[in-house]
Amino acid sequence: MTMSDILILAALREEVAKIRRSDRVTVALTGDGAARAWRGAAAAIERTAPRLVIGIGIAGALSSDLCRGDLVVARTIVDENGAWNACDPAMVTVSMEAGGKPVTLVTTGAIATPLEKRNLAGSLEGSAAVDLESAAWQRAATERSLPFTTIRCILDTADEALPAFLARCTRADGSISRFRVVLHALLHPFEIPRLIDLRRRTSEAAAVLARGLESFLFKLEANG
Repeated sequence: MTMSDILILAALREEVAKIRRSDRVTVALTGDGAARAWRGAAAAIERTAPRLVIGIGIAGALSSDLCRGDLVVARTIVDENGAWNACDPAMVTVSMEAGGKPVTLVTTGAIATPLEKRNLAGSLEGSAAVDLESAAWQRAATERSLPFTTIRCILDTADEALPAFLARCTRADGSISRFRVVLHALLHPFEIPRLIDLRRRTSEAAAVLARGLESFLFKLEANG
């Protein structure tokens, strides 16, 4: 078993593409969707025995005050059953010092449409965002009594929709099949520009995440 101070969890390789690695940090890809996220997080925690766990990745805005490219930190995570679970207060504070806006983060079983976003936002107060994995990561960390929070970069605003066909490319476990995405693009080439734009925006979000994480780690070390 290896020892690492900090375990970074991400769903997709693109989300951590610009993170600088160090001896103190282990980056683990869990896969997307709640089921894969929990299994991947549990395995990574067992393998690395970290001191704390932090999730990173992209998210969609639920509240109108969040814009593309905003760095947010989960103060509370709402799982698919509607249970509210607080994140580690000390980690949230450090993340805010690193530039993260505190939000309520809702984890859903599939990519949320603008209508679903409005319905979710209607039951929440303050800044809020939505993702697919954070509640599963939090559960894996909490089961092992490890402090946890998630830092996300907003990819789409509250009134924006990701390409609708992505929902049709979703597997039963909530993950997105890249094979189905590629097949759809080949059969519907007019969708390719939207995929190229999505890839560009994801790359920009990865840069925001890398800067935010670096600042978080620096401030965490400074705070002891």
